[in-house]
Amino acid sequence: MKSPHLFIDESIRGRTYLLGVAVVPVNRLAAARTLLRALCLPGERRVHFQAESNTRRRALISELVAGGISADLYLAQGPAGQARAACVRAMTIDACKRGAHRVAIESRGETGDRADRLTISSTLRAIGVGTFDGPFYEHVQSHEDPLLGIADATAWAYGAGGDWRRRIQGVINQVIQVEN
Repeated sequence: MKSPHLFIDESIRGRTYLLGVAVVPVNRLAAARTLLRALCLPGERRVHFQAESNTRRRALISELVAGGISADLYLAQGPAGQARAACVRAMTIDACKRGAHRVAIESRGETGDRADRLTISSTLRAIGVGTFDGPFYEHVQSHEDPLLGIADATAWAYGAGGDWRRRIQGVINQVIQVEN
């Protein structure tokens, strides 16, 4: 897969932190966005799994699987801030390894976004990747790119466990356990 774009959202289940990373090849961006926009109900600006009914969640997951959508999951245990930083570090390293072109992260507000930027920049320095040599990272609002919905759905469903986890398996490339 050449220069994919990555779309990132989180889910927290107790002391388990899940970072969903939708992996979309450049040549599939338009089709994937069209699919995600079509999944929005009239008046909705985005798909948000936490707010959906179970019937709608099942239908959405089926559409993602049928659409050939794929995502990775990073999991860490512990306090959310430390677990997120560990997941963002691991995702940054993997984004560089896979030659990602763009990484769009759902914004968590000024303070949360600043923490992510510090984690990303320190990770890039640690692995010897210059700011302009690695992927382009940006924080965006959830409604600004529908592909964030893939990461949201993947993290939510996997974190919910049981039948939800079974249903989302067709989307998941890999689950990466991250140590803090």
